[in-house]
Amino acid sequence: MPVHGTIPISKPPLNEKTVRELLKKADINGDGNLSKKELKKVFEEMGSNWPKHRTWLCMLNTDSDGDGEISASEMNKLVAYIMKWAYAKC
Repeated sequence: MPVHGTIPISKPPLNEKTVRELLKKADINGDGNLSKKELKKVFEEMGSNWPKHRTWLCMLNTDSDGDGEISASEMNKLVAYIMKWAYAKC
């Protein structure tokens, strides 16, 4: 049984390309960085049960410089974290 907060079984499985497209689309202001607000929208679109909490965990684990945004240099780490979360199993 999937862990709470994983993508619903009825949705197609995510792959790295899809995740990167979601992240690019979420960059509303086009600055190349993702704010907490922009990242939260990604998790909402992915079907997270707790997008605010997931965003907080994501920032904690991937915002290496602690500036409150995910920059281009942190994007690979973010994608890896999302892929790990999306396929987490009990």
